[in-house]
Amino acid sequence: MGTFVTLAEVLEARGSPLEEDEVWCLLLAITEALLDVSSKGKPPATSCFLRTPGSVLLSASGSLAFKSCARYEDVASFTAPELQASVTDFFLVLLHQVVVYSLGMTLYWCVDYQLPQNQPVPLSTRLDSLLLSMCEDEVARRSDLLTVLETCELHHKAALLPPPERLLRQLVDDTLRESVSRRLSQKQKQKTNEKSKIKFVFDSGLRFSCFWFGLVLYVLNLFLKFGLVCVCVCVFLFMFNYYYWVGLALVCF
Repeated sequence: MGTFVTLAEVLEARGSPLEEDEVWCLLLAITEALLDVSSKGKPPATSCFLRTPGSVLLSASGSLAFKSCARYEDVASFTAPELQASVTDFFLVLLHQVVVYSLGMTLYWCVDYQLPQNQPVPLSTRLDSLLLSMCEDEVARRSDLLTVLETCELHHKAALLPPPERLLRQLVDDTLRESVSRRLSQKQKQKTNEKSKIKFVFDSGLRFSCFWFGLVLYVLNLFLKFGLVCVCVCVFLFMFNYYYWVGLALVCF
């Protein structure tokens, strides 16, 4: 994974959704990073404005970065309706609204990750309302980045949440640790499978050898029995012939 891990990798490693406090911290960190990027000059192309689980990068140092969506990534669920309508003439503020929509859908994905369909998403009314306002289909009713930032900052102070950087470092550390653990587990399984194969081959060879050894003993046993019978017959015939000729000689003389 390198220095950065994606938000998708974080969720995949932990196998469960983010908790509410984690969502608040993550939303605050991402919003601050997006506003910082937008204040540094020319915005990127429209396709780079989609903030999906695979395009949000978390660093072990506690920072954030963004990348373009991969070609294989399914971005339809994170794409604002105005983009899906093939509208291409955007103002900067509209592009920011596209970012807000994709970010809201991404965080909904984080809190809904691998939950059963009939299980409600465990969110407070305040966070749920904020995410819903970010995912409004109508651009005019959708919250902007500054509103999202202000809401997150107020909640962060009121709830006495830890700095977002601490959460980011923890998420990355947990993800990397889980990745190492999985690799070690896979190697252990491979070794176990190899040992099982070797044992199977050895047992098969041993059974094969025992079969032929038993067969040889059986044949030798038959041969010995048959040979003993032959010896007895020969002795009997010899003795019979001996006494026959002795008796015949006595009669003659």
